[in-house]
Amino acid sequence: MAHITPGVATGASLVCKWPLGLTLNTLIAFLATLARAAFVIPVSESISQLKWLWYRDERPLKDFQDFDSASRGPWGSLQLLKTTKGCIISTVVFVTAIFTSTLTQSAVTYPVRLARVDGTAVVARSTSFYFSTANLFSGINQQHYTEQSIFEGLSYSHTQEFPLSPARCPTSECKWEAYSSLSVCAKFWNVTDSLNTTVTQSPTPPPSRFASLPNGISANLSGYHQGKVVLQGTRRPIASDINPESSLFNFTVIYSLLGGANEAIGAAEAVLYFCTKTYNLSFAGNIELREVIGVTTDVEQGSVELPAGQGRRELPAIRDPLEPGSNFPFGGTGLGSMQESLAYALNGSYADMSGDQSTLALAPARYWAALQYGAKTLEDLGRPNVSQETVINESIANITNNIARSLSNR
Repeated sequence: MAHITPGVATGASLVCKWPLGLTLNTLIAFLATLARAAFVIPVSESISQLKWLWYRDERPLKDFQDFDSASRGPWGSLQLLKTTKGCIISTVVFVTAIFTSTLTQSAVTYPVRLARVDGTAVVARSTSFYFSTANLFSGINQQHYTEQSIFEGLSYSHTQEFPLSPARCPTSECKWEAYSSLSVCAKFWNVTDSLNTTVTQSPTPPPSRFASLPNGISANLSGYHQGKVVLQGTRRPIASDINPESSLFNFTVIYSLLGGANEAIGAAEAVLYFCTKTYNLSFAGNIELREVIGVTTDVEQGSVELPAGQGRRELPAIRDPLEPGSNFPFGGTGLGSMQESLAYALNGSYADMSGDQSTLALAPARYWAALQYGAKTLEDLGRPNVSQETVINESIANITNNIARSLSNR
């Protein structure tokens, strides 16, 4: 269920407006000119008179020209400082007059301040997930929406985060208070250390490869291939620390990468689960800036108001960290439909050189491509020489996270 959270729209800058197009800089320049004239003219006259006092003693005739030039401007004043060896301090006033305009113009700055404007800035947030119906067609439609989200997340580049539903800002600058939203989160663990791999030589190549985990998940990795990925859902994860009440779907990724210099056989566990994410959101220069500042997985008892006066229903819920006593409930037949869609999508196998592919191979193929070519992809993005372990971990984590983010948009 999507709710709208309003924000503050800003965009009008505060600029001083005077008649006839005058500005504060104009006034300051005018006053500075008067001030400069007020002290430069008397100084100029004083220097003109000083030359007569200078000649009370015997002096070179050239000094007369230096005094005359000094009374006319800063350059002559500099020459006079040399002539008089700095003893006539009034010439310094003439020289510093050069900087008067610069200093007075820099005294006024125009910082940009934003003012509130009429308009509505909104962002969608989920406060509950509850869908329940006995109508077959409604249930099928809900399942189709879920499957669409899953495949959108799978198809998105694993080197980028799947975008959340964009906020709407009527200007180029908006700011929201921190807000929380019910989301789907993802987490994964590398469980290769728990993987038992058996290789059996056969009379005809290739050898048989079989991998298994302590919880009974297994994969046949035999056959001619350079890479193979097997996805299997599980109810008995061996590494997950997520509360089972908030868990949506646990699955295992078993992979065999035999092509290239580095061969690898390994496994990872991943889980998709309900959580509450807290965001800071703003628009600056018409660019959305959204930052996750907290994730909560605390499960408590909540309730949801049923339509048509059917009362309320008690459901599990995730606590809202920003509003004590508030929570985000989830449940209904839609929850089972989502789990069925995840089980359908995240089960199957894919081998790059096999002619007998699983009919459910879209997700396995997506994971395989990221694992097999992830290093080249990162190199093209300016990250050369990334270790194979890092490529594998990032690929599995990012694809799973994109599925979670695409489901959060629903």
